[in-house]
Amino acid sequence: MKFNMQNRAILRNSKQQTVKLTVFERRNDNLRLFSFTLPAKEAGRINIQRIELFSSEELQSPLDLFRQGWYMPSDSSGFYRLQKKQTVPNTNWRLPYLDNFEFLSHSMIVLRQKNICTLLGFTSFAEFHGFFLVSSKTLKLTAWIDTENIKINHEDRFLTEVAVIQDKDFNQCLYKYADFIGKKHNSICPSKTLTGWCDWQYYREDINESEVLKNAYAMNKLKKRGFPLEYIMIDGGWCNYASEWLKPCKKFPSGMKKFCQKIKKLGFQPGLWFAPYLTNEKTEVVKKHPDWFVLDEKSGKPLRRPGSNVGPCYIFDFSVPEALDWLRNIIHVFVSDWGIKYIKLDGPNPGHYRGAKLHNPDWTTIKLMHSAMKVIREECGRNVIVEGEGIYGPSIGLVELQRTTQDAQPYWYNPSSGAPMAKENYKNDLLSSFMHQKLWHVHRENIMLRDFPSPHSFRAAENAQLTEQLLPENELHLQISACSLAGGAMLLTDPVYKLLRNEKLIELTGKFLPHYEARTGARPVDIFNAPLQPSVYYLPVETEWENYFLLGVFNWDDKYRDFTVPLSFLPGGEKWLAAEFWSFCFYGNLEKQLKARDLPPHSCRIFSLRPDRGIPVVIGSSMHITQGAVEFINLQANESELRFVVRHCYQREQKIMVYLPDGFNLKRISSTAINYLPDCRKKNLLIIYFNGKKQTDFILEWKKI
Repeated sequence: MKFNMQNRAILRNSKQQTVKLTVFERRNDNLRLFSFTLPAKEAGRINIQRIELFSSEELQSPLDLFRQGWYMPSDSSGFYRLQKKQTVPNTNWRLPYLDNFEFLSHSMIVLRQKNICTLLGFTSFAEFHGFFLVSSKTLKLTAWIDTENIKINHEDRFLTEVAVIQDKDFNQCLYKYADFIGKKHNSICPSKTLTGWCDWQYYREDINESEVLKNAYAMNKLKKRGFPLEYIMIDGGWCNYASEWLKPCKKFPSGMKKFCQKIKKLGFQPGLWFAPYLTNEKTEVVKKHPDWFVLDEKSGKPLRRPGSNVGPCYIFDFSVPEALDWLRNIIHVFVSDWGIKYIKLDGPNPGHYRGAKLHNPDWTTIKLMHSAMKVIREECGRNVIVEGEGIYGPSIGLVELQRTTQDAQPYWYNPSSGAPMAKENYKNDLLSSFMHQKLWHVHRENIMLRDFPSPHSFRAAENAQLTEQLLPENELHLQISACSLAGGAMLLTDPVYKLLRNEKLIELTGKFLPHYEARTGARPVDIFNAPLQPSVYYLPVETEWENYFLLGVFNWDDKYRDFTVPLSFLPGGEKWLAAEFWSFCFYGNLEKQLKARDLPPHSCRIFSLRPDRGIPVVIGSSMHITQGAVEFINLQANESELRFVVRHCYQREQKIMVYLPDGFNLKRISSTAINYLPDCRKKNLLIIYFNGKKQTDFILEWKKI
């Protein structure tokens, strides 16, 4: 792909000027890197709103592309197709000056032409926001940075860097990009998956100390049974005005320090929701320090927003040094005094600052948000988990978790607007998985299991007569499957003491906990089929005992579907033993394709695919969605016997599936299980029904015929 490096600037008054940037090109392994600097002679004479860095040659029509929602967790990810001179598909977080023929992708984009994928992605995120536009009028791509009308001093000013990656393999483009920016910005990932509980999706702002402790006691019971639960996150509703951070409200009468001590005594680490970019207009800091807030660019007075998630508010200007000191002190109290071990950082959102003017004319809002996150990271050190819930780029290297979806909801479609809701979340979750373990752990906030409605749901807040919908079984399974394949934090959200009333829900929890610590998330297979989004994902599974694959087939449609999945993306020359998790069904010894028929709407199938080794092997388990990655250890198989140990938190009334090649019959089973029952009625299959202990040994001996 060829680029035209002729630059232009859009000024504050919307006029255009030609501007000459200094462009330096270099190569790093398989990447082309272009860095852009504004020379001093250009910087001093113009007040710039945004700068076009380069444009492409005319691209083919129709044009297939992929955009990733880097702007905010609610920004859409997906595959799209553009036709010349036709209006472009609508996406979230569009910029106000775009028309209906300009397709926007924040921070990165992937184009496919003649079976070659080209990824273009910004690699600098500390000061300016970069984005790509594709005009359907000309079918040309342009790369831009938003310079926000800041004052450019009379000196050379580094602006940004853009990476260009080409590969036939779409997934390799994503991984190369994530690898590069992760290393460049010293990304940090937790040593293990974050697990526990977050109150928000069920309680919203109606949480209180007593209710949290009831859940902590219930979680303690589960933890004693072996369920890996570590953190308790208190979301919005714990402090006055949802932003008076050092003044917990009356619902937490013990105060946060004593309350956190109670949480720790029960065996958990406390976490807090924190949204420091906004503050309610009634808080003390607004009254005492009105000069710490951004100004309305028209009136020059502190900019007031009539509504937000903290109510009527003002917006902090962290270009003011005293405001940054205030932020540092808040985090110091959280961490050093209260003992907080997990901070959910809400609100680094560029949208808050539209129409705003900063006190420091040399700062952008990106620099403001990045600087605030740096202060938070410095005060937290490496012993406190920080979760980002805003723009992605400035968070790299400063957060361990990054939200990649909107708030979890039990509605496939929004009941008011009809727009995709849970469907959009699960799709975004899977399409963000390439970032997992490379930039951070991806995070979807909560996992809903409840079979009872929440009286605190967002619909109840709109109308007390409305009852929350429950997740039907198909969507419940799809939710768990998407979360498990994408990777990242696994937090319950329902009242745990109520979940304990239904043992089936506890068993269901064991199907995704503990989480398999994959090197990265699942990879899409059926790509560039817009307007359809990928339905097939695969995840390599690597353990000390064996390597195999998980294959997820997702039906996003509102009708039954059949799927035929070519297996050509797997290593060649193998026959694959396919076992499906949710139906506990053997799909056969496959070579070229897998057929999944009659998938109901909003459902999925999760297959384990193991190579046929010509000897009996374990191919499935009812205990965990990975069918072997976490619940089996010490697997040893040969022609005479199969040995393995089951180590899992839920071993009541479970099943194990073993493949028996022709010529092998079961001779004897030895086990430490409480009881077990072998079933050899189906050809080439041995099903073992058992009740186990915390650790259950099995030895299966074969008779060859």
